[in-house]
Amino acid sequence: MSREAVEQLIDRWINEPAFRQELRTDPEGTVRRSGAVLAEDEWAALHQVDWSLPDEELQARVSKAV
Repeated sequence: MSREAVEQLIDRWINEPAFRQELRTDPEGTVRRSGAVLAEDEWAALHQVDWSLPDEELQARVSKAV
């Protein structure tokens, strides 16, 4: 997956509350429905996210990763 596509997913997560909620309940399905194509290591990273964390903490972690 290109860096641009990852940034688009992050942008949607930050700016679209409905997308953020979908990621919390079904991260894999939400990413697939978005049309994004992830590499194996990116899927692994997605599955390691603790989606129960507060939005502020997740956003801080995403900011550090990007």
